[in-house]
Amino acid sequence: MNCIGVKEFDDQGNVVKERRFFGLFTSVAEVQDIRTIPIIRDKVKFIEKNAEFVTGGHNNKALISILQVFSCDELFQSNEDELFKICISIMSLAIRPRVRLFLRRVRDFISCIVLIPMRYASARLMFKIRDILKYETSAESLDIYNNHIINEYDLMELHVVLKTKNASVPDDEFLRIENKLRNITEKWEDRFIDNLYNTFSTVEDIFIRYCKAFPISYQESFEPHDAYYDMKKLEIVRKKGVSEVDLRLTCDNLNYQLKVYTSSNGGLELSKILRVTKNLGAKILSHNGYYIEINGGIWIHHFVLSRVDELIDNIIEFRKCYFKEQFEITLAKVFRKEIKNDYFNSLVVIAGHLITIQNISKR
Repeated sequence: MNCIGVKEFDDQGNVVKERRFFGLFTSVAEVQDIRTIPIIRDKVKFIEKNAEFVTGGHNNKALISILQVFSCDELFQSNEDELFKICISIMSLAIRPRVRLFLRRVRDFISCIVLIPMRYASARLMFKIRDILKYETSAESLDIYNNHIINEYDLMELHVVLKTKNASVPDDEFLRIENKLRNITEKWEDRFIDNLYNTFSTVEDIFIRYCKAFPISYQESFEPHDAYYDMKKLEIVRKKGVSEVDLRLTCDNLNYQLKVYTSSNGGLELSKILRVTKNLGAKILSHNGYYIEINGGIWIHHFVLSRVDELIDNIIEFRKCYFKEQFEITLAKVFRKEIKNDYFNSLVVIAGHLITIQNISKR
């Protein structure tokens, strides 16, 4: 049901009367040229002026065709700035279509427009997006009103209206929700390439090779931005023929995660890696191996370790960084056979902690 209100104002600008008309837009209103509808026509003129496209030019025609896709409800209820932002975003996706989310608050409702590349579109995905939006906004109910197809841009526009008590979504929450929608929509390989493109503004042949090299098990465990960091380590192994290590805290800061990168041809055996790690004083909580099909094969051994640095009180951020460096250096030296693999290695790491504390306490 739609409601159109006509207000009358006095000389002081106060509302003295309002006439409301309730009903539904006819089918003709949904398909006719939007520039023939007075209120919408004014919005279109404003958007055309802001876009600064040549009247009658290709971009101007593309802009009008995008606006023509919107439902009458959205065109009447959205202001000019909101419509302009969505239109320009759609046009920017012409070269690289991807998932985009737009939210608009209307009293106790949130109007959501989701742009989805057509190659991913399906009824199952539409319902997944609906459920995520409902969960993330704690909505009481929702409706899917339309899912128009924007052919020229290879996009599907999904319109979801949520009824919720708290109809505000902070910017950081908005970005998190949009990213979540991308994760369930776009393929891991596409997000990997997109991440590299955003970093380097180009896509090299080596990126494509690595995109196809990571197994499904790896993709299910790590995000594309993790793969970029691993790719740099893998390149060192590939070019120099040495083993690489990386130590960092897990996302919950409760444990350490250790990654060992080693060639499958003449590289380190898992049993040796386990012995070395144990001699460094770390308790292994879990292990997973990922075979990367590049340059004859490279293994990534991923360990979750207990927090060795909890043996020492009053940990400060600087010492954590030092522990990471000391652990990686010691491990690398054992792999290169510069030092022996024994329990004294754990003393090297702990001694590094104590030396750092002493240095800081003297300052």
